[in-house]
Amino acid sequence: MAIKDKYFTITEAARVAGVTRQTISRWISEGHLLAEKVGRQALIDKKDFGQYLMNQNVYRMAAQIIDCVAERIRQEYDYIEEDRVEFLKLDFKKDIFHFSITRKDDIREIVSVSVAKPEKLSSKGEPFLLIGYKFPIKKMERSKIKE
Repeated sequence: MAIKDKYFTITEAARVAGVTRQTISRWISEGHLLAEKVGRQALIDKKDFGQYLMNQNVYRMAAQIIDCVAERIRQEYDYIEEDRVEFLKLDFKKDIFHFSITRKDDIREIVSVSVAKPEKLSSKGEPFLLIGYKFPIKKMERSKIKE
């Protein structure tokens, strides 16, 4: 197997990821990517690079989902900008997002949001959007935290 079949140069990796050479070099220097030095060239394993890009996309997608759910919570319960809506955890078995809310008046609440499986944009219900899909919200419950 030729080296070019197994590795990307920094320039090739930048082209594949749609970023600059400097970004790839930064990812390497920050330890996010491993590179092997062959002569004067840094080579990046194609499999490792693909995994890194996939992980980055999954992280961005998860962050978008959490932001969308938090916005729906703000709308549903009329929280104001000063009220903090923070993601707590996700119960994967039940598809429930849990958020902690600290209101401006220091009242703390928990909001649990149950979502259905993602559906194409033609579906019905009260969904939030994410990259061409809707996530229908099955149930939203708010409860005060007892101090």
